[in-house]
Amino acid sequence: MAEVAAEEARRQALIAEARKKQQGGGKRGSVNFCDTVVPILSGKDLGKVKDIVDSKIEAFQSLGSPFDDDDFSPYPVLGKFGDWKRLTEMYPDGELFKDGSKASDPLQGSIGDCWFIAAMSTVAGDADESTMEGVFLCDSKGAYMGNLEAGVHVVSFYSDYVRYAVIIDDKVPASYNQPSLCKASHEGAIWPCLVEKAYGKFFSSTDGYDQLSGGLPHRGIKSMTNAATECCSHTPRSERVVSGKLWQDLISWHQNDFFIGAGSGGDDDTNKTSGNIVMGHAFSVLDVQQIDQFKLLRLRNPWGKTESNLDWSDKSSMWDKYPRVSKKLEHDDKDDGEFWIEFGDYVRYFDITDCCMFAPRDSWDLISESGSIVADGKTPTYTLTGPDFGSSDQATIEGYPQFWITARRNVTLVIDIEQTQRTQPANVEVRILHKKGRKRLKRRYQGTRMGSTNQSCSGFNFAVELQAADEPHLLVLTWDAREEKEALPVEMHIRRRKVDADRFTVERAAHDAEVVN
Repeated sequence: MAEVAAEEARRQALIAEARKKQQGGGKRGSVNFCDTVVPILSGKDLGKVKDIVDSKIEAFQSLGSPFDDDDFSPYPVLGKFGDWKRLTEMYPDGELFKDGSKASDPLQGSIGDCWFIAAMSTVAGDADESTMEGVFLCDSKGAYMGNLEAGVHVVSFYSDYVRYAVIIDDKVPASYNQPSLCKASHEGAIWPCLVEKAYGKFFSSTDGYDQLSGGLPHRGIKSMTNAATECCSHTPRSERVVSGKLWQDLISWHQNDFFIGAGSGGDDDTNKTSGNIVMGHAFSVLDVQQIDQFKLLRLRNPWGKTESNLDWSDKSSMWDKYPRVSKKLEHDDKDDGEFWIEFGDYVRYFDITDCCMFAPRDSWDLISESGSIVADGKTPTYTLTGPDFGSSDQATIEGYPQFWITARRNVTLVIDIEQTQRTQPANVEVRILHKKGRKRLKRRYQGTRMGSTNQSCSGFNFAVELQAADEPHLLVLTWDAREEKEALPVEMHIRRRKVDADRFTVERAAHDAEVVN
């Protein structure tokens, strides 16, 4: 009973926080809580979503009428797209996915959500096709809850580390028997239309689509994957560019299978640069390669057209001049919105690069405290319920949970922290000290702060690059002693690439270890 009460208290806290944010106004300011936008805090909530969806399917089977979503009724999007039509009417033979999901699937329509279409494209381009399929909610047996004929679908998104189910019908703004907004690059695949619609409803029942104008790709990717994010602004003269760090980051992010987005300079996508780059526009970064002296990125315009005319564009003479590069990158001249660009031109025309540190299961493992792999990818790695020893203290944290991570070679880890039973604000924080030896941290604010929970968010995640060293890196989790009861328990997951299995070890810091001064 106590667990049920805690779960309900957390649900009510989420609703109260959302209402507070709604009062503050602003685009995409809070989750649109309603009967068909449901926080999934337990299997009970998953069952509730399934019951709602099943009732819509049963109504269709008995009455023959597809589901009508009263929580997101047709309205004139941007004041002009008021004619909505069912996807099953426009695509009688349509399917949720046609041969899986691909980066080339989503095409931007008539609203300014290039950032979200670029995010969809980036996630759909993941080598593990189940990443995008996983956005559509399945029941406990792994079967998709929605139903094409009944016109009911369930899409999931994250906000403040909580996953939500968004139940929608299949009506979208249309003209000339085609979707007016996002659609697939080939007829029959309806998932891009549904994800865009559900994301609009996630924020508003009255003007959801309008809420999507303007943004950055990493925001959309985080909503779909709950991945840790990083966003950086740059110019050709920025220290991060001149030092080579941005390029090294791009290479590392791509090798780690992280999702990368880009934003071009300017604020009006009706204008283009002399290199034919759409200005003030979001793009997906699909590939990053260095071949000989050439540093190249493959980008995708979410319009599915309008490509660069710079060096290494589709029709560039560089492909003939350097056949080795052409062969390795399998150059193909197609008008599909995808193009290669040299890094020097990239930083000239693009001033934002963002990354989501998503850890796909086909190339990453979740490890246990002993260093062994957790096979199902779901079992909590570490459950932290209090100090390792001693009692909580405001001045010192010597006994708080601390870990030694020894890197034999450079390695990237993705770490997730979640307060699984928090019902009121009580924050935890993670700090890291690099190469300080086999010691314990004593003072609370030593080291680099990697992240913390906050008033509205009971979880966070981050990626950390650890340099090879004989001495271990020290990771410590802290909380305010006055809030210990509300802050705990905490679950910590550590993920690493499969190829990095022998590159590092994680161990609890010894209780009698020397203290860092």
